[in-house]
Amino acid sequence: MAAGAPPLTAVGLARRVNARGLRLRKRKGERGIHRWLGVPIGSGVTADIDLVASSLPTPDLGTGAAATIVRDRNKSFLLVHSIRRGSWDCPGGRREPGESVAECAARELAEETGLTLEPTTLVPCGYERLTVSDPAHWAAPRPLVQVFLADLLAARPTVTPGDDVDAARWVSHDEFRELCLEHRDAGSKEGLLGPIADKTPNRGLAAHLQTAVKEAGELLDEIDQLIAAPAEVA
Repeated sequence: MAAGAPPLTAVGLARRVNARGLRLRKRKGERGIHRWLGVPIGSGVTADIDLVASSLPTPDLGTGAAATIVRDRNKSFLLVHSIRRGSWDCPGGRREPGESVAECAARELAEETGLTLEPTTLVPCGYERLTVSDPAHWAAPRPLVQVFLADLLAARPTVTPGDDVDAARWVSHDEFRELCLEHRDAGSKEGLLGPIADKTPNRGLAAHLQTAVKEAGELLDEIDQLIAAPAEVA
């Protein structure tokens, strides 16, 4: 204030926090990881993308796609290389008519890697929310991408790339980060796994954001209280 900065009300502060992606729309018990603004997602379409950690399944009617983070018994990760995007990511894709969200994830996993899992074995660990610039885009009516976690008893079972990927491979935790460092999807999905992400410098956003989100939680709760009682704000 002494330097000439304009006064900021609690409501104004909360709006700025939302605009910067520090506070994500979520349900009780969920944890916001990060928000990306204006991300190009192909065909001239951009999207604001929220990543939220959650053990709750996404609403069926609002979910248009699914992906799966697959770990073997030694905590290796399964990644696929997308031909269309030219990048590494977790297996996944859009829902087909008549299939459940978990069935979508299991089908995409089988098509892209040859690995077959029962849909009932997939555990929700988070989701992405896409707010797209084009109302005709598939994500406009169904903006949620459910992310599942699958832990295998086997060690690096054989995988075979298929469908729209040209490579599928098991990688270590460090390789997971290295391959996905410059790609938003898989590199940041690591933040959904909680304890495995550490605070190693220069290793993607997720590890740092977990700590930042936790530390910001109390501040944001105070902001909510101020908004609920604006008369108390000087």
